[in-house]
Amino acid sequence: MIYMKTSPVTYDFPANELVRVCMGLEFYARRLESLVESSSPQDQVACWDIMAKILLMLERHDLRNKFIRFFRSASHYLKIFLNYPNVDKHFIDERVDLFNRWSLRLYEQESLFAEGFLANPFLQMLKHRIGKQDTAAIDYTCPYMQCWLQSGLESRVRDLRLLLKQLSTLFDLSKMVLCFLRENKAEIAGNSENGYFQYNHANLSQQLYLIGVHLQEDDVVPVATISHKNVFLRFFYMDKKGKFSHFAKPVLRRVSFNLVVGVV
Repeated sequence: MIYMKTSPVTYDFPANELVRVCMGLEFYARRLESLVESSSPQDQVACWDIMAKILLMLERHDLRNKFIRFFRSASHYLKIFLNYPNVDKHFIDERVDLFNRWSLRLYEQESLFAEGFLANPFLQMLKHRIGKQDTAAIDYTCPYMQCWLQSGLESRVRDLRLLLKQLSTLFDLSKMVLCFLRENKAEIAGNSENGYFQYNHANLSQQLYLIGVHLQEDDVVPVATISHKNVFLRFFYMDKKGKFSHFAKPVLRRVSFNLVVGVV
């Protein structure tokens, strides 16, 4: 995910499957919020398309257990700071209690989706059609979609609002994960050598979850390869249109940046 509003430019890289999905959900949540109130049939169909992509993305991964493990690890991580002086113990206790409650709630649930979301007849039909395809695709000419598009604007917006509400818990979970990682981070000044940089996380009890690269140069793009404890960065030039491609020219000079590491 890339943020290019102001300098420096920030690039976020997921270090595992849970964070990759959470970053995708963060993006989809913003898109749905901007489209769900639209009166345009094209925007409303785009909402269905996004929800289909969410369904496909979450059907293929055991995310419920990944969320549970993350919240349990985050609780353990926070408890370590209770032994430190000048720490807001009340704040830490509240966070630990929140994460423990979510762990228990998720353990008791069978699915991350709300029951009403899974019971939607069109999404169920779409789920069966997706099968093992690599991408979700809605058949806009199917009778269900044509009938829905012919209904009134107020009815269509109400349907989309309901589906968005049924996804709110899922969006809240992903937001909690990303906020925790972005708040509890270490920032390290780094310099590449001949366009390369390698970081090895020394704490064997922690796992990398999120990597950020802060650059002052908006014409240079980092590409990250991340394993359980290691980060390998290469830097490439953007083309004249400000885009990055697989044929981009590597940066062989020294590049200065800040590496942001989110661990639990």
